[in-house]
Amino acid sequence: LLLIDAAVPISQVDRKLASEILKHHCPCVILVNKWDLAEKTHTQQEYAEYMDRELQGLKFAPIVFTTAKDAEGIHDAVRMALNLYQQAGHRVNTSKINRVVEQILTKYTPMSKVRKRPKVYYSTQLSVHPPTIALFVNDPSLFDSASQRYLINRFRDLLPFSEVPIKILIRGRQKMSAEERIASRD
Repeated sequence: LLLIDAAVPISQVDRKLASEILKHHCPCVILVNKWDLAEKTHTQQEYAEYMDRELQGLKFAPIVFTTAKDAEGIHDAVRMALNLYQQAGHRVNTSKINRVVEQILTKYTPMSKVRKRPKVYYSTQLSVHPPTIALFVNDPSLFDSASQRYLINRFRDLLPFSEVPIKILIRGRQKMSAEERIASRD
């Protein structure tokens, strides 16, 4: 839970905590406390948009508005935390991930400056907590940070990881020696 005090502006410490959450791929419920004080000047939608600007990168994280002194929203926060734990522990089979990657790349294929097209040969989910998806590609340098963000956002749309961080690993295809190719045929 990332606790935000709605009665004061989002601080540098809040931003640093959000950065650490992202860095470590931790599922996160943003808990906006003292909402009874802030709701006089903001709607929940306005405050959520403000947080999206101030806590960049956590747009996917669910928000629960609470008033701790009245115990409002506390049960919702706990339920949401349990839901995120289940989402982060979900495993998707390899064939579905490969279909999703193919669907994503059919609509958008990044192009390098040297006009070389990136190709994904194979993809799979390596682990859970956080969901970690590996893409085995022709050239990892063709998947810049913008392309990776795009892929992660589409994974959120198409896989059951809409509210948790997704870790993506881009791996180059290993070239086999002649001896290894002969041995693999046996």
